[in-house]
Amino acid sequence: MGKRLTTQQRIRRARAEGFSRKDLAKAYGVSISTVGRAERGQTSGASIEAASREFFGLGKRAKSNVVSGAVSLPSAKLPKGETLLEKVETVVLSPIEKFESKMNNLFDNDKIVIYINVKGTGKSVTLGAHGGIKVSTILSAPSVGDFLAAQGGDQGYEIDWDDVVSINYEEYY
Repeated sequence: MGKRLTTQQRIRRARAEGFSRKDLAKAYGVSISTVGRAERGQTSGASIEAASREFFGLGKRAKSNVVSGAVSLPSAKLPKGETLLEKVETVVLSPIEKFESKMNNLFDNDKIVIYINVKGTGKSVTLGAHGGIKVSTILSAPSVGDFLAAQGGDQGYEIDWDDVVSINYEEYY
């Protein structure tokens, strides 16, 4: 069985394959000078050992994908300007969608009182104040928005969904 390659030897082989220090630094998630010091033997290269081992084990196409940035190595650090949070797209939910997700935490036979906060008037529309509304009744409707609009209509409110800021509830006891 052969001897295990050092980080310095792996970097030199990658450089012989045509990858620049800049390419390797980008793939490993470190600075160019760190790769240069490890290549010259001025440092042990322990900080990039895992990334260099992974990169060395890849095929030609996979290496080129890593260098181009299409794929990243699991052991490589993120570049300084990037964080995982920046890569996640923010999802904006409507008040009805937020309310539906809150409803999933309740039992079917729970009764609730619903408060719809309206931006235009600054007031709150209260639904089910006398006796509450069963969660199973709300969830059995075709859509939660239609149910709330119908319930509001029954109580004399016309709900403009563009002006709704939030929908909250309290359990009715």
